[in-house]
Amino acid sequence: MRTITRRSFLKGSAASILAVALGGIGVNAYAEEAEEAAAGTYEWELLSSVTVDESRTSTANSDEKLDYITIGLGTVPSSMDPYSFNKSSEITVEVFETLVVATDDGDFVGIIAKDWAYTDDTETELVMNIYEGVTDSDGNEITAEDVVFSFQTYIDSGNARDFDDYDYSEATDTYQVTFHFKQKLSSLDGFDNIFASTYIVSQATYESHNFNVDPVGSGPYKITNYEEGASCILEARDDYWQSEENLYQSQKSNVQTIEYQFILDDSMRLIALESGTIAYCAIDDTSLSLFEEGGDYAGQFNIYCYEDAQAQTILPNMSSNSLMSDINMRLAVYYALDSEAFADALGSRVYYPCTVDCAPVVGDYQSDWDTWETYNTVYDLELSAQYLAESGYNGETLKIITEDNSEKNTIAEVVQAYLEIAGIKSEIVTLDHALIENTAGDATQWDILIYSSADKDYAISRFMKTYAIAHGYADGYNLSFYENDEFQEMLSTVFNVDTYSEEGTNEIMQYIYDNALGYAGCYAIKVGVYSPVMAQFYTVSGTSNFVIGACEYYLD
Repeated sequence: MRTITRRSFLKGSAASILAVALGGIGVNAYAEEAEEAAAGTYEWELLSSVTVDESRTSTANSDEKLDYITIGLGTVPSSMDPYSFNKSSEITVEVFETLVVATDDGDFVGIIAKDWAYTDDTETELVMNIYEGVTDSDGNEITAEDVVFSFQTYIDSGNARDFDDYDYSEATDTYQVTFHFKQKLSSLDGFDNIFASTYIVSQATYESHNFNVDPVGSGPYKITNYEEGASCILEARDDYWQSEENLYQSQKSNVQTIEYQFILDDSMRLIALESGTIAYCAIDDTSLSLFEEGGDYAGQFNIYCYEDAQAQTILPNMSSNSLMSDINMRLAVYYALDSEAFADALGSRVYYPCTVDCAPVVGDYQSDWDTWETYNTVYDLELSAQYLAESGYNGETLKIITEDNSEKNTIAEVVQAYLEIAGIKSEIVTLDHALIENTAGDATQWDILIYSSADKDYAISRFMKTYAIAHGYADGYNLSFYENDEFQEMLSTVFNVDTYSEEGTNEIMQYIYDNALGYAGCYAIKVGVYSPVMAQFYTVSGTSNFVIGACEYYLD
């Protein structure tokens, strides 16, 4: 069992402010409840430690499949195309396949690829052989030409990440592809992002179908019914191409039929779980007691948790269009915030304040960071007022933009409430997932962005997603429109597989705080309740996304 202890340092006036942010909850009652919960110790089993009970009949020790399972997703994909920004990653991974997949120990296993090797020590040319007889659910075979087509289609979509070192690929035989690079793959995640993230399709199939609504892949499942905005049903393929002896875990189809329901509302997903409609559901702090001893649903579900590497960051618009370009204004905002309050607002049993701009579960998190005293760990209204005076603030309204989900909306509301106490006006603009990128890419449209990113292995990967130009929404700029070549060089150096170091990572973290580039809010220990039919879990490496067909299930 995982024991989680959380200290509380909810400060006097902070409890009052947080009560306002949460809609006028009684201050004293809330403060007492928060203090009591925050001081608690909680025990849940880590999802990764769950193993199959071999005394029971399951998909792990028999040739049978589970007949049917329904999964509730908290997002609604706008496209089923594997190259779309707004696809459903949970469904895509069941229907489509990549050349390789990453393992949890940092290695790679071939899926469509049978083997691969660099041609010389420069590592600028890689020859990859793919399996013969790889077919999609329309019966079209995948050849080297299809691999080349897939890579180019992904690049042309504009959604390919970390392809800076990639040059081109060519079919050098029917089942052989040669990949050419401008230089040796330099980034820590380069091989992963190129070969484990590019889905492979048949060119003939792609050009004869509308993949937005009628996608066809080579994976172990095919889509048999798709209702836009409502649901998607997958069926295990009886003509799946891979042989049983070469089947990797991610290629298994342990469920005959998987139904995905798109349920945006948290409470509706909970109702669906309680009624037995869906098999699992992430739950928040307020719902947890229903499933624990003495709760209405105690004993009906299993409770597991996983440590989430994703942390929330409050990013400033540092272009000349925003007041946040002034470091004094940024510091005035940051010292007016309390990282503990974000965790308390979202749920003090499952959310934890960030000490620095990184979640402690990240593989190279440095213990010394826990001792740092920065604006992230100090809530000081007097200091905020001093910086506000130095900024020349004259009552302007800061525009806070956030993607429309409950977590980010709550963070935005807490930011607004704390800024109001500090005498800083603000407004919140909530945007659909499809709109947030375009709006955030326009430096005239916002002052503060509620952002989140994660990487389980390296802090630098999170820094790259948050601060590097390569991941900005506007060409030539990072997410914050912060222009500094020295900083970008620091990021690139540490992200390079040959020059990575923990010392360099520490210097970047220090730079972030010296220049007030962002304010880290909180991270989560995600807790979910699961149907007892689920025996063991399989997730995409580095994420919490289940590969539902590859999980194991009890059949007795």
